Amino acid sequence: MKLMDKRAVIPVVLIVVVATALFAAGVSAHGGFGGGGFDRDDFQVDRLAVKLELTDAQIQQSESIAVRRRQQIRPLIREMMGVKKEIRGLISGDVFDESALREALAPKQALMTDLILNRVAWYFEVKSVLTPEQRKRFYELRRRL
Repeated sequence: MKLMDKRAVIPVVLIVVVATALFAAGVSAHGGFGGGGFDRDDFQVDRLAVKLELTDAQIQQSESIAVRRRQQIRPLIREMMGVKKEIRGLISGDVFDESALREALAPKQALMTDLILNRVAWYFEVKSVLTPEQRKRFYELRRRL
């Protein structure tokens, strides 16, 4: 293979890697194969209630936090679905258009940042209703997820 041909392969490999990552993120963002999606949120209060032995008041507070956080991320997820649809269209085309792909990827990065910030804010809000011992178990539980 000529040197020029090898250089042409690199962008193709990068596109495949990016496409795979986007697909994995898309599946995950909807609670798919990985089960770690944002719409599933890790806002599973019932699971936390059992694992952390939450009181009724803590459960109620945690559910209130989860409901609010879900409402905040749903529009972001809908927007992310549109962005991913556009990216899939670009990737499935016959011609590699790097500038169009970069332009399509820009909103995805901002959306992922917003989703991650929302999840971290949820984490801190939930921690605020826990006892010190529950916080310790919560941290251990989060590390395993």
